[in-house]
Amino acid sequence: MSNLIGTTGRWAPSTPETVNAKIREARMPNETLVDHTGRPVRFYDDVMKGNCVVISVVYTVCSESCTPAMRNLLKARRLLSR
Repeated sequence: MSNLIGTTGRWAPSTPETVNAKIREARMPNETLVDHTGRPVRFYDDVMKGNCVVISVVYTVCSESCTPAMRNLLKARRLLSR
């Protein structure tokens, strides 16, 4: 049935690649951002794609939980880079 529907022009049959691309587009926009050096980067293409990424939001004014949280992230980064 899906092949018949796909050939009528209403929509093409989905493949795992097209389904994954649609999910990625919905959940991870490919917006242009500026990195820490001032260089423009695409969020998905340049940062996420093919990488193990941790995104953390740390407040600049935080005296209690931010320091231990950053310490744990740095430790995880060291362990993952081995």
